[in-house]
Amino acid sequence: MTRRALVMGSKGPSTEKVTPLRYVDNDIERIAVSLRDPKCGFSVEVVKPGTGVWGVRRQIARSAASCNAKDTFICHFSGHGLPMAGDLYLLWDSSDLEQLNFTAIAASEVMRALRECKARNKLLILDCCNAGSIVKAAGMKSAVEDSVKDLESLADNYQVLMASALSERAFEFDELQGGFLSTNIALALSEKFEEADRDKDARISFEDLERWLQERAYEHNKQSPDRP
Repeated sequence: MTRRALVMGSKGPSTEKVTPLRYVDNDIERIAVSLRDPKCGFSVEVVKPGTGVWGVRRQIARSAASCNAKDTFICHFSGHGLPMAGDLYLLWDSSDLEQLNFTAIAASEVMRALRECKARNKLLILDCCNAGSIVKAAGMKSAVEDSVKDLESLADNYQVLMASALSERAFEFDELQGGFLSTNIALALSEKFEEADRDKDARISFEDLERWLQERAYEHNKQSPDRP
């Protein structure tokens, strides 16, 4: 049994409609470090900076296909998400908003790779705007009414965590030096491990993480009612 993870992200292109993100590199590093920690024990593959979109697509497909039936597989993305033509496109540094099919990564393609992945347990984490756009396309339903959403597909072993619902924005925060979802997942898997381990079984289950993220979102919104 192997725990595998693919961690990726992009600041996005610099255009009139898209402002490059500032803290994506922090998100990627935090997630990768926390998953590699002995508490989690994941073999982590990080998409190298400068990798082109087609190279990323191949890496996603290859990583998902490398799993066997006893494995656990996590795929994480931090960056900009743009809904278009019934899909959600994950923007890359060189993405052209007029040619998303060729210059961005369709979330449906990532989800297909995970559906076909043989791993026993699979988790997709989307820390981006408009992540709820995949709900309609994938036939999924929202299970959590909060600023952090949990989507569950028909397969019991395939879960999706996303930072925003349909037509919502996910934000970076200066005080966190990163995105809310990525930062708090990394905390749950590292220095806040005991706090996030709700059932005290020395492991962070999906249910533990979901409950902890909901509480963190509630506290964040209570302390900053005028902020997103």
